[in-house]
Amino acid sequence: MWIKVFIITTILQYYNAEIAILILARGGSKGVRLKNLQKVGDKSLLKRTIHTAKAAGFYDITVSTDNPIIALESIRENVTVFRRSFVTATDWAPSIWGAREFLLSRPKVELLILLQVTSPFIQPIQLKRAFEIISRPVPFDCVFSVTRYLYF
Repeated sequence: MWIKVFIITTILQYYNAEIAILILARGGSKGVRLKNLQKVGDKSLLKRTIHTAKAAGFYDITVSTDNPIIALESIRENVTVFRRSFVTATDWAPSIWGAREFLLSRPKVELLILLQVTSPFIQPIQLKRAFEIISRPVPFDCVFSVTRYLYF
């Protein structure tokens, strides 16, 4: 009886928590300029990522960028734009710096979902499943996906 109550309470805690989707989308790139706006099929990588988050049922979506063109596309998709600092938008800055910068501006966020624009084939159901896993009453601090790739 107590275990069931604990499980329900913990899951409800996350469902009532402030949850944010963060998409890091720099304008610069070592290889391809504005790669986050490059199209795969009929949609840019950024637009695909935003649509995946929306289709999974998330509504607090923020694109963190240093580029006005990326910011404009984000606004057209009705998501929040967070202006990235120069330091977190460099080639050598890890994603965690951008996530930390965002979280410092949003102290009430309890669960952050970081979506990579360069993983354009994530399906909404996979995102929902990851949320279900992190919402379980087990000691998980994070959930991430990996794919085994065998080099030939």
